[in-house]
Amino acid sequence: MTVVAEVITTGGILALIGLIFRWIWARITKMEKRHCTDLFDDGHQPRYVTVSHCEDVQEKFSGNFNELKTLLLDMDKRREEAKDLFIEGQRQIENRLIAIETKLEIA
Repeated sequence: MTVVAEVITTGGILALIGLIFRWIWARITKMEKRHCTDLFDDGHQPRYVTVSHCEDVQEKFSGNFNELKTLLLDMDKRREEAKDLFIEGQRQIENRLIAIETKLEIA
């Protein structure tokens, strides 16, 4: 009788582990599907251009594509610089507000 109980318990544990793995697999599949829909809009046009996408298109088309690729990489670099300037400006505003609050507390 104890063997039957152990087999049933082991089977139940394995079934539970299987259900957990199936749930995890379903979550991963949903996240991948959502990621793919985020990458492309309704017309299956990419919302942004990645380097790998540039290389894929470069194989298909010739011409001034290298100039476009350089332009896109420069735009990414400028976007990073703008983000850094924005963060620096936010810090300066915060420092000014702290200084004003300090002066108001002293007065």
